[in-house]
Amino acid sequence: MTIKTAYQKLVKELTNIYDEREANNIASIIFEDVFAVNNTNRETAFDEHERLQNIIDRMLNHEPMQYVIGEADFWGMKFKVNKHVHIPRGETEELVDWVKDIVNENGLIKNMMDIGSGSGNIPIALKKEFPTVHVIGCDVTAEAVEVASQNAELNNLDVDMQILDILDEAQWSKIPKQDIVISNPPYIPLKEKELMPEHVLGFEPPVSLFVPNEDPLRFYKKIVKFAKEKLTPNGFLFFETNEFNANDVLELLKDNGFRDCELRQDMSGRDRRVMGRV
Repeated sequence: MTIKTAYQKLVKELTNIYDEREANNIASIIFEDVFAVNNTNRETAFDEHERLQNIIDRMLNHEPMQYVIGEADFWGMKFKVNKHVHIPRGETEELVDWVKDIVNENGLIKNMMDIGSGSGNIPIALKKEFPTVHVIGCDVTAEAVEVASQNAELNNLDVDMQILDILDEAQWSKIPKQDIVISNPPYIPLKEKELMPEHVLGFEPPVSLFVPNEDPLRFYKKIVKFAKEKLTPNGFLFFETNEFNANDVLELLKDNGFRDCELRQDMSGRDRRVMGRV
């Protein structure tokens, strides 16, 4: 089998679950990132048949490509991902970009913190933009913090990754004052679980996705309380939201005395980002 025929085999298999264009895009990424092959028209011998078949089997089982290849792209960097962390999404880059704009407009930012960091994509991206700022990233599981720490090292960026359960107020005392707090917390009610795509429900960690039906804003409420205690005067709080709860989150900030509150849409026109300042 040559590289060309191996590539064609992968594309053909992927068209069982993707349209032809997406199948080609995914196959190109896999060959480039896994097999270090940029030119898939080469007639050079391809010897990694077993590895290719393993990839095909996992992809046909609807496992996300990022988990199959073990990495995801975010903010121009590579991030290791596995079953312990949520896959970074392109929409979240818009949240980082908003934070970046606010920092550039206001200056004098010394400390910022991301809550529920998963792979570490948000705090690492912000550290890349602002190398002199002390950036904390935290997550509730040691496994996620380990992945995020590896990603910081992989990208040669010094991010203070910590294990922290933000719902446990007793743990807040170890966190110093912050100029900016950011979070993309869990927000999907358990009752919507059956509506989730198979590739998300079957593989991404539930702890990063779901909240109780009776309290869908559970994390937002707690983080708002945390931010009121920990933000410096005129500090900023940023949230990524679900398009269906964005207005509720906006009102939550207003009801808790935040000012200059703003809701922004994502690239698809959905309400997905909220900001306020103390």
